[in-house]
Amino acid sequence: MPNPFAIDDDPQQPRLLSSLGEIVANLRTLMDSHDPLIVRFAERNRKFQSYVVAVDKDAQRFALDEFIPNDGDKLMQAGEAFSVEAFHDGVRITWSCEKGQAKQEKMGGAPCFWLPLPTQITYHQRRAAFRVSLKHSQKVPLRVTDVSHNVQATGLLMDISATGCRCLFKGDLTGKLHPGERYDQLTIALDNTRVNCQAEIRHVAHDSARNLSVVGLRFVELNGLDQRAIERFVYQQQREARRTETD
Repeated sequence: MPNPFAIDDDPQQPRLLSSLGEIVANLRTLMDSHDPLIVRFAERNRKFQSYVVAVDKDAQRFALDEFIPNDGDKLMQAGEAFSVEAFHDGVRITWSCEKGQAKQEKMGGAPCFWLPLPTQITYHQRRAAFRVSLKHSQKVPLRVTDVSHNVQATGLLMDISATGCRCLFKGDLTGKLHPGERYDQLTIALDNTRVNCQAEIRHVAHDSARNLSVVGLRFVELNGLDQRAIERFVYQQQREARRTETD
């Protein structure tokens, strides 16, 4: 029997990110996590490995480490065009660099290649989103507002994934929130980050005994920075749950 509270967490379609903030945030994530990059040079069948070792937002450039195998260094010095593929927490991140853009320098005594920031990257969450439930002691507030529907409701987060969440509101909202409708703004206070996006109502159920409404929401038009904030929060909760189980 299907769960009436289940949110459809199918893998998302690829998204093209082009803002400076989104591009820098994703490159820094790859750098901080030391995620390996798969580098392919145009018209060559070989694959090489490298890492993001620096990101300079002000100068709008980033640096790649030396290549493995080191034949890739020669191709980079020759200015050949290449594409990059990386994976982080189930997300595939790709971009391309045109010919003759690399500048070889030394950083901390080791050679590296400085390149202009890509003008766009493709962000593709290929696996279904992992959903975490919050503890009773964790009170994460959220608010749904919409002028056209005359809605302003404040509640608490129950669980969350990269694609949606389930939340709890006081009172009966079955007459105000309707499945399938889209609302102007959903605001969630995650740690030190305030996430804002539109929301689609997935389900509404009223518990008359407690006079509480359980509402399932899907995130709509979520920008790259807010997406990363949600994924980071989900990942942290997942790690904490695993640590607690180990303890």
